[in-house]
Amino acid sequence: IEAAEAIFQRIEKQVPADKRRMLLNTVIKACANAGQPDRAELWYNRLLTEGISPNKESIGKVMEACAKAGQLDRALAWFQELNARGLDVTEISLDILIDAASKSGQPHAAETWLGQMPAYRFQPGVISYNSVIDAWAQQGHVENARLWYEEMVRQGHQPSEI
Repeated sequence: IEAAEAIFQRIEKQVPADKRRMLLNTVIKACANAGQPDRAELWYNRLLTEGISPNKESIGKVMEACAKAGQLDRALAWFQELNARGLDVTEISLDILIDAASKSGQPHAAETWLGQMPAYRFQPGVISYNSVIDAWAQQGHVENARLWYEEMVRQGHQPSEI
């Protein structure tokens, strides 16, 4: 994150106004990759302070930071922000919620969000199923993990490495 922030500070004055959101989103992405939701939110707030409208990527990367930190409730709050701003829910944003549920040790929540995907016009994919499988496996429920694996295969998905 520090490297991304240093680059930002070095080039921010040279970046045209129409590219500011992209630049700030890049720093938010670095925070997401590091699983640092506090820092991601700080940079998101800078976006707002500068009068720049966030896009689905801005919010999605903050959600991802929350997911990597295992903070489902926080990721859900950002999902609500996505909706409140009228931005499109994507398959990725739903997969982030499933991953957040998995990493927070809530396999039932992971299942619930996987089940909600069709309501948003998406079908669960390998990433979605793997997160649910992982959620159950991390809780020591191997049988539930196996059942979800079989469901993934039944749905025609080629398993990835687990």
